[in-house]
Amino acid sequence: MVIKNAYHDHKLQKYSDSIFFKDAVYNFVFNNNKTIIKDSPSIYISETCGSAIAGQVWCNAQYIDIELSAWILVDTKQTQGVIRHELAHAIVFMCKLKGSQHGRGFTQALKLTSPRLFRRDRHWRDTSAVYMERKKYHPKTQLLVS
Repeated sequence: MVIKNAYHDHKLQKYSDSIFFKDAVYNFVFNNNKTIIKDSPSIYISETCGSAIAGQVWCNAQYIDIELSAWILVDTKQTQGVIRHELAHAIVFMCKLKGSQHGRGFTQALKLTSPRLFRRDRHWRDTSAVYMERKKYHPKTQLLVS
């Protein structure tokens, strides 16, 4: 997929690959769709996915791409959490897991990508640094309370 005005980030791709190719994650994906996965979802950075959207996943039969809002990059922990969250959405798609958008199947996948932090990774946090950066792209935005 071509994400308008986006760029690929190799450092974040390496982090994403380190999560996706962990034995527990990779074996789960392989066992649930019986296909050898050679590539993890590609990570792209765009100016913004929306005022309150830190990341989103784009999936179809040919590709799985993860798009991150540039404003989330000011906080490494939040960025990594968003990557784990979006990888979980990608796993739901690849394995055809049941449930709502953030329901049973998503929680199962999130526990794979983020075993110790899955509760925290359900949503990104609007830290002061993230909020200030978000205001640059969305001047009318308000601080989100978690």
